[in-house]
Amino acid sequence: MAPSDETTPGARVLITGITGFAGSHLAETCLAAGCSVSGFSRDTSHPHPNLERISDRLEILQVDISDEAQVRSAVAKAKPHVIFHLAAATGAQDPLKEMFNTNIIGSLNVLEAAGTLRQPPRVLVASSSALYGAPELPSEKIVEETSPNPVSAYGLSKAAQDAVALRAGRRQGNVVIVARAFNHTGPREHPHFLASKVARQIALAEIGEGPPRILIGRMDAIRDFSDVRDIVEGYYLAATRGKSGEAYNLASGNGVRIQSIVERLRDLAAVKMEVLSEDAGDRKADVPCQVGDASKARTELGWSPKIPLDQTLADLLDHWRVILGTGLEK
Repeated sequence: MAPSDETTPGARVLITGITGFAGSHLAETCLAAGCSVSGFSRDTSHPHPNLERISDRLEILQVDISDEAQVRSAVAKAKPHVIFHLAAATGAQDPLKEMFNTNIIGSLNVLEAAGTLRQPPRVLVASSSALYGAPELPSEKIVEETSPNPVSAYGLSKAAQDAVALRAGRRQGNVVIVARAFNHTGPREHPHFLASKVARQIALAEIGEGPPRILIGRMDAIRDFSDVRDIVEGYYLAATRGKSGEAYNLASGNGVRIQSIVERLRDLAAVKMEVLSEDAGDRKADVPCQVGDASKARTELGWSPKIPLDQTLADLLDHWRVILGTGLEK
C-alpha cells in the first residue's frame, strides 16, 4: 500500500482496544473497506461479545499496552500500514495509576513501536474532548485551538496523551494524527456511561427484571452527542486523510441537555418509567456545557455525522433488549 493511498483494499490495519465499544465498530468499518484487521487485547482466553459477528475475520494479539516489549513485538509481527490507537482506561473502573499507565505510557509505547518499522505506519490516536474541560464562555463552541483545561483525572491523562501524540506527529518520521471525539453513544456502550445506563435500566424493566425506574444523577449538563458509528468513520478518515501533527474535533456541533437524553429514551420504553435522582457524587469536576466545532474535520477530512440522535438512542435500547433478552450479558 502506497503511503498516499491508505484506503487501498488489503491494507493491514492494527486496532488497539479492538474489543471495546468504539474499537469493535471501527473493526467493522475497516473490514467493510477491504482492510485486513488485527488488534490488541489483554485477554484472548475467551470470545469477545462485541466481536462475535466478525471474530473469524480478525487476528487478536494478547498485549498489555503498558508493556513496552509486548507492544514492540506485536507491532513488528503485525507490520500494519495504519495503527488506530483506541486502547484507553476511562477512570470509571480503573485505578488512577493504571489509567495513567494505559493512556500515557501505553501511547508512548505504541508510537515508539510504530517508529521502529522499516515502513512506518500512519498512526491515529483517539483522544477525547475531556481534555478541553469547560470553555470560558459556556455558549462558545470548542475548536482545536481551544486551550486544554481538564477537570478530571481522565481528562488530564488524555491531555498528556494528546500532547505526546502531536509532538510525535511533528517530529517522528511517520504520520501521527489525533482525533478528539466528543461524547458518543450507541450499541455496545458500557452501562457505566449515561445513555447506556438508562437504556439498560429500561430494558430490564421491560422484561420484569428491574423496577420501572430510571436512576440518574445530574441532568442539567449539556453535551455534544454523536453516534459511535459516525465517530469511527471519523477515525478512519482522519487516519487516511489527516495531516501529521494535526488534531481534529469529531463532534455534532449540537448541545443536548442530559435530561433530553433521558426523556427520549423513556419515550421509547414499552413500560412507564419513573425518573428519580440519585447521588451524583463529587460535582467539583463537572463541566456544565461542552459543545464542539468540527469544521476542520468537515473541510479537511470530508467527515460529518449522519445518524440522528433519536436513531442512535433507539438502536442502543434495542441492543440492550437483545442482550438482556437472550441472556448474553456477562
